[in-house]
Amino acid sequence: MDENIVPVPVAAPAAVISPEKKSFLAALAKAQGAYEPIVKNANVVIAPRDSKPYEFNYADLGEILEKTRKGLSENGISTRVLLTGHDGDVVWLNSIVAQSPSQSPSRPPNWL
Repeated sequence: MDENIVPVPVAAPAAVISPEKKSFLAALAKAQGAYEPIVKNANVVIAPRDSKPYEFNYADLGEILEKTRKGLSENGISTRVLLTGHDGDVVWLNSIVAQSPSQSPSRPPNWL
C-alpha cells in the first residue's frame, strides 16, 4: 500500500430542506435586504444589587417593527407579537413569523 495516500473524508449528505422552508428562507433573505436602518432609540440603566449601575442603548420593539414591516410584507411574511405572560414588571412576548395563512400563532411550522 502506498503510504503517501491520505484518506479523504466522505462528505455528509446535505440536509434535506422542504420546499416550504426553502421558500420561507428565500423570502426572509429578500426581506432582510430591504430593512431600513434600525436606530437604537431607547436607553436603559441597569442597577445590579452587587455592582455599580451601567446603561446601554437599544432599539425598542416599535422601532424594529416599523423598520422591518415593509420588507417583510413585500415578501409575503407576516409577524405577530403575542403577550404570553405577565409577572409584575416582567412581560413575556412570543413572536411568530409566517409566510402562509396556515402558519397561525397557535400552530407555527415545526421547522422554525
